[in-house]
Amino acid sequence: MLEVRADLLGDLSPEWLRSHFDGQLLYVLRSKAEGGEYGDSLEQRRQRLAAAARHYDLIEIEGNTDLSESLLAQIPAQQRLVAWHGTTSDAGSLKHTFARLSSVAARFYKLVLNATK
Repeated sequence: MLEVRADLLGDLSPEWLRSHFDGQLLYVLRSKAEGGEYGDSLEQRRQRLAAAARHYDLIEIEGNTDLSESLLAQIPAQQRLVAWHGTTSDAGSLKHTFARLSSVAARFYKLVLNATK
């Protein structure tokens, strides 16, 4: 699987990527709130994610911003990787975060903790 960080590289041609890579393509548009570089409007973000779903195998959607019914209707569950990047003070908070994310049908779930110690 090749992770394409559109927040860093822009929207690359998936056809070109497929001609150079045989695996699956994962489209990521990581927001600044989750440690990425994407900072444009939420509406623009949702449009780009929906457009990418027509060409990429997987789309990373952020659990804090991308779980709108309209966006989820445009990205089939088997194409979703629901992600969360952040910090938490205890295991109970992390368990709650995972329960919230996993309430959305998806192929994969990803929780990335930013460790402080």
